[in-house]
Amino acid sequence: MGRRTALRMAAIGAAICTGSGAASLPVAETQPAATDNDPIIVTGYRLPDGLDGAQLIDQVGVGDIAGYGDDSLADLLADMDREDDAAGEDSRPLILLNGKRVFNLSQIADLPTESVRRVEVFAAPAALRFGGSSTQKVMNFVLRNRYRSEKASAGGGFATEGGGQRADAGLSMTRVDGDNRSTVGAMASGARRLLESERGIHSRVTGFDAILDQGRFRTLAPEQRRYALNGTIARRLGAASLSVNAGGTFDRGRSLFGLPELDGVVIDDRPLEQEVRNLGGYVTVEANQDVGRWSLSGTGEYGYRDARSVTDRSRAASADIVTDRARATTNTGGLVAVVSGPLVDAPAGPIRVSVRGDLTRSLLDDRLAGTGPAGSSHLARTDAGTWVDVELPIARRKDGSRGLPGGLSAHLNAGIRSVSGVRTLHSLGATLSWVPREGVIVAASLKEDRQPPSLVQLGAPVIATSNVPYFDYVRGETVEVTHLSGGNPELDADRRKTLTISASAVPFGPGVLRIGADYKRSRIEGPIASLPAGTADIQAAFPERFVRDSDGALVAVDDRLVNFARERREQLHWGFLLRHSLEENGGEPGDGDDGNGIRLSFDHTWYLTDEVQLRPGLPELDLLHGDPKGEYGGQPRHLLQWELGAFWHGMGARLSGSWHSGTHVHGGADTAADGLRFSTLMQNELRLFTDLGDRLPGEYWARDLRVSLTADNLLNQRQKVRDANGDTPFRFRPGYLDPFGRTVRLELRKIFD
Repeated sequence: MGRRTALRMAAIGAAICTGSGAASLPVAETQPAATDNDPIIVTGYRLPDGLDGAQLIDQVGVGDIAGYGDDSLADLLADMDREDDAAGEDSRPLILLNGKRVFNLSQIADLPTESVRRVEVFAAPAALRFGGSSTQKVMNFVLRNRYRSEKASAGGGFATEGGGQRADAGLSMTRVDGDNRSTVGAMASGARRLLESERGIHSRVTGFDAILDQGRFRTLAPEQRRYALNGTIARRLGAASLSVNAGGTFDRGRSLFGLPELDGVVIDDRPLEQEVRNLGGYVTVEANQDVGRWSLSGTGEYGYRDARSVTDRSRAASADIVTDRARATTNTGGLVAVVSGPLVDAPAGPIRVSVRGDLTRSLLDDRLAGTGPAGSSHLARTDAGTWVDVELPIARRKDGSRGLPGGLSAHLNAGIRSVSGVRTLHSLGATLSWVPREGVIVAASLKEDRQPPSLVQLGAPVIATSNVPYFDYVRGETVEVTHLSGGNPELDADRRKTLTISASAVPFGPGVLRIGADYKRSRIEGPIASLPAGTADIQAAFPERFVRDSDGALVAVDDRLVNFARERREQLHWGFLLRHSLEENGGEPGDGDDGNGIRLSFDHTWYLTDEVQLRPGLPELDLLHGDPKGEYGGQPRHLLQWELGAFWHGMGARLSGSWHSGTHVHGGADTAADGLRFSTLMQNELRLFTDLGDRLPGEYWARDLRVSLTADNLLNQRQKVRDANGDTPFRFRPGYLDPFGRTVRLELRKIFD
């Protein structure tokens, strides 16, 4: 470790203790050292329009971007977003490209990470200036001024226990010339089906003068195929910019649900099958323009989706095998416009206003033919809304002992939304932000809004699937039921109230250390959710959703969405993100160094309250103390997440993982069912990658060729489930909880430029 590096680490430790920090401004781009006769040139960086005065909390340069080992901007966004969650920014970010808002991420998803020069992260509530929410951070991706490449990739993997084979391949082309760019990408992927018998799950039945194993005819994971095409053209037109994005996807999946039975005897040698096909397409047009100090942006989009399913199932009281055919077609078109800028100048700074208008028209047509009466339905929805945000600077941060103790600003936002078939919905919010010193932000926000159910949640075809394993808590047994899924026309809009108090700090400027913490409390009236598990309380609250035969055995479960009465949640969260350069010159992130260094993120979420009232008048369920959050237990009290990354001269490694505490569910009166315990679970993923061009500098074929090896669920760990007798119920065998276990994947990526 060099002297400069040692001093820098000492400074980090001192600043953590004292809370002092440098100014949160981007690092200047310096030129080569000048002689006595040369002029000294320092090139500064101007913040994007609309972000002047916003708090820059992170900055990642070319070298650090390479240290992630990601192939595309979509992958980089996902990794950085996860790290930002650790540092206290836990809402999905609002994305900018070269300082302009991106409404549809598909238009930038295929850009190679090599085309990105820098990534800047700004603290909430800067997103309000672009029509976002008060809790959103802002990520600005700055592209290289000139870039062109063709990229080819291929990968494949398998489960170390056998099966689980997957493969994919992709091609893309990118051209960047200032604000003009074009990308086109195509990919194909496939996965082999995984049978229950391949994970030691066997169910013996009688049929055709032999004892048969149903595990050979049931899938834990379906056979899958996927194809996608995506393209974008963006052009600068004077003071405006325009981009057009279009693409399409096709998915196909096939699942097996065992041989049909009647009274425990197989009646057909062909397994029940379900085939699902989805065909979709989209086109979006986005525009941005600056008019003086004001910014105008908007998008128009159209999307189409055709979802079809063919499902075999057996009648409960006959030997007939029937087939249900369902089709749902959705057409959606929408317009979004945002106008933002400074309204007037006040003593503490400009008063900013952002106005967003949305208009969406959606159509859903579905048809169902099969055992029941054939039918069809048509739903239409017009959704129009307007949102206004006002940023009011109250006090300007000043230097000197007579200055005010930090900067203070308020954000007020309100919206009105008219949704046909629902009602007029309102939203109100207020955020107060305090900057006691440079790089430190304390904020409190209060928001109330309503969210209606989607057309698909209301009107999707009801599909019945036979022979689905289900754990009945009332009788403490695993049974095979007919599972109903689809839309519920009785759903209503929910009402949400959320309080958030947060604090974050970047004591050494962006790109070194970021720490944050927040407290959240939410109350949701009429939350839309699916029934979590078949406990006695849930079956008593929704008896119409559970059907039993004359012997009391559970035979059918209706799992369509419902409105609960209310839900209350409360949590604490804290975390940090640290980057440390291993360069002897102590180069700061973003100033053009090679990115050789380490990166560490860690966060802890502590759930204080999670209670649900299923229906008015019923007692609340405590998801932290014995009631189910989902099929696999209650709400864990603690969740830990971490990631450690290292990069050195073209070679990198990333270890990411999570751990959550155990839970229990007191689901029924039966001794075996009451007291079902779900263990703690820790899982890790290890990714190793290297650029062969750095390893083989004399070989042309190795230039810009990256090899990656990933091991998911590195230690092959699965949750353990035990009843009061210490036994594992059949439904919670390891193969059901995590069909694949440890998987290994090898990827190759080559860039041609």
